[in-house]
Amino acid sequence: MNSAHFIKRGQTVLSYGFKCALIAMLAFISAAAQAMAQQSYPLYCRKGGDMSMYITAWGDGHPRIGIAFERGESAFDSGQISLEPGQCTWLDRSMRPDEPTSMSHKTDVTLSIKISSQDGRVIELRSHASPNAQAAADMRRFLNTYQNQEYFSVDVRLSNQKEVFEITRFH
Repeated sequence: MNSAHFIKRGQTVLSYGFKCALIAMLAFISAAAQAMAQQSYPLYCRKGGDMSMYITAWGDGHPRIGIAFERGESAFDSGQISLEPGQCTWLDRSMRPDEPTSMSHKTDVTLSIKISSQDGRVIELRSHASPNAQAAADMRRFLNTYQNQEYFSVDVRLSNQKEVFEITRFH
């Protein structure tokens, strides 16, 4: 039966095939947008300056470790010192003014902090055993790097609230 018999004067009817193609295309675009939203990118940082690390506890029982930093004014170049102390930036470009200046990571790793009673400095920050051995190893490696290296990098993605970067991987 010819579908033209069902079209009344002045009406537009999309063919069944076109409707299916349109629905498939919208589903693909939605999946691609979701995948892009979840993609992480490496952020390169130099310790010092006004950079600070913080640990917060949430009602869900999982602490978040966070780092506040300043935006780097140029792309990271590992061959040259392109970051001032306390700055983070991207490999291929400087940070935009609308991008967050803090990053955090939700963890199930138990953390301990030893603070100097003299001046309030953090003397020791370490992680303990966790049900998730890989998470504990990643956290230990990151804390060691943060404490002992001038530069560090992490993979981050924009959080759902777009106010902070979520750390997805420690290098």
